[in-house]
Amino acid sequence: MNKGSGCRVKVTRGVDHRHTGAAVCRSAGAPAPGPYPGTAGSRGVAAGEPGAGGDADAVPSVDGVLDQLTLAEFINSGAYDRHVRRRRLAYRRRRDHLVDAVTAGQVEGISAGLHAIVGLPPGMSEGDAAIAAAARGLALEGFDTYRIGLAVHPPAFVIGYATPPDHAYLSAVAVLRKVVQQGTASQP
Repeated sequence: MNKGSGCRVKVTRGVDHRHTGAAVCRSAGAPAPGPYPGTAGSRGVAAGEPGAGGDADAVPSVDGVLDQLTLAEFINSGAYDRHVRRRRLAYRRRRDHLVDAVTAGQVEGISAGLHAIVGLPPGMSEGDAAIAAAARGLALEGFDTYRIGLAVHPPAFVIGYATPPDHAYLSAVAVLRKVVQQGTASQP
């Protein structure tokens, strides 16, 4: 490529860390193509940016590139596998703690998931249990709010055990246990 042709070579690094070259050529006086659809002008101004005109949504986001490269490195280094193994163990311990805290027969769902269904004692409604939990500082939604169609399920709560920090999860399970025990104690 000669200098007079308006071509330039940009060297970038690929995911596998080998250098790859990309040539960008234009004839004299013609606007340089932008790197993505919706970019225009010899200045390489993206549509939606000041001075370019057009719709801001026309330019695809490149923010995910760094995320993808980071994930690729995370996987290639084995850190992703270690992370998944640690999280699986932590989630299993959290589910076991939930099962131990409330009567085991009240906890439904597979142990491989991130949610469990905690059944309420007979005669205790989801609304009453949610009010009792809210009085103790715990927000709960009944299983019925997730129902689609006419399917009927006994009163229960869906408990997610992946997101809360350890200290919050342990105290929330303790409150849930008290709510369920209160419902059991109020039975005739």
